[in-house]
Amino acid sequence: MNDDASLLRSYADHGSEAAFAELVRRHLDLVYGTALRRMRGDVHSAADVAQQVFTKLAQNAGKLSRHTVVGAWLHTATRNAALNLMISDQRRKTRDAAALA
Repeated sequence: MNDDASLLRSYADHGSEAAFAELVRRHLDLVYGTALRRMRGDVHSAADVAQQVFTKLAQNAGKLSRHTVVGAWLHTATRNAALNLMISDQRRKTRDAAALA
């Protein structure tokens, strides 16, 4: 059970929390670091993005266990989650400004 796909398969098939914890341990720096750069140093937003990405990984573990490079999927998912959060924040700020006007 060395590679990421095996860990994901173990989590998807048997609900192995140890396997999922190992995946998180392996990739937390990648996901959080990418999120932190995308969120321009905002540690709270980066933590939110990382949590969203690992939640999505858990939800999609079954089909992602066939993904050849889980790290690449995590990086892309992190970029997308960060972008979605930035767009959401910008929309919220625009609505708040319009409400104040």
